[in-house]
Amino acid sequence: EGLSGEEAEFLLSFGGKGTANGQFSWQWASSYIDVGPGDAIYVGDVNRVQKFDSAGNFLESIPLPGERVEALSVDPSGKVYVALLKDGEGGGHSKEDVLKFDPTKPNPFGEPLCAAKVPNARALANDEDGNLYVVDGRKGIGGVEMQIRKFDSGCNEVKDGVFPFVDGFEESTGIAVNTVTAAGGI
Repeated sequence: EGLSGEEAEFLLSFGGKGTANGQFSWQWASSYIDVGPGDAIYVGDVNRVQKFDSAGNFLESIPLPGERVEALSVDPSGKVYVALLKDGEGGGHSKEDVLKFDPTKPNPFGEPLCAAKVPNARALANDEDGNLYVVDGRKGIGGVEMQIRKFDSGCNEVKDGVFPFVDGFEESTGIAVNTVTAAGGI
């Protein structure tokens, strides 16, 4: 059961329009946000991923020259996954790969740790085991065909890890993953 607007509580607002550290140059930057270890907040923007503390204070900017973040997720170990759109490309389509980076390394977005082959990544999420889930939207005969694809932490697609969307879902820009475990017996 979800929360209604009356039950929700506003917690935090930070940043603003602009290109300086702590500002966002792209209007949809708030769509590409995730929380990593230590409650660090990562936000994808044009030419960079910015990192903030849990109070919204700017910590660092990780450059992505010539790239715009199309989707972003942070796994439990702090590795950052991004789907990128080259500046100048149109139509909201990402490049062929979802790339995994270690933001603790020098030049963190220089060489990816691995790449998951995804034709049109729309949204990313990681579970507590580090598996990556990707909303993949491809143009089909009847329009956009959306599916969720699962990859292990090494960017290898998991067999039987494709989950087609139900008819009627033509667009998705978000995904959340929650691993449920049960204990006990009968």
